[in-house]
Amino acid sequence: MYQQGDHYNKHGRDMGYGSKKDYEAGARAFIENNKSTAEIFEGKWNSSRGGQSGEAQIIIRSNGKQAIINKTTGQLIDFYDGTSLDGFINVRQVQ
Repeated sequence: MYQQGDHYNKHGRDMGYGSKKDYEAGARAFIENNKSTAEIFEGKWNSSRGGQSGEAQIIIRSNGKQAIINKTTGQLIDFYDGTSLDGFINVRQVQ
């Protein structure tokens, strides 16, 4: 996961995951379990934070949580409680 340590420290513990490995596994399970029913958006990350600025991202949203995936590389970027699309531009819903 992109900058996994930082994301785990920011979101993983608050979501109840005991380790970075569990946090990433939880994100992957969330995607797998929700991909057919979730709201799915595409947009570009428009922030100076991190190295993903300008990159096309896929946002998978379900049950008050979101997982973010880099559209080009398939890399898991983030997973957190929340549904805000702040920081994204040119957002369009695809599912």
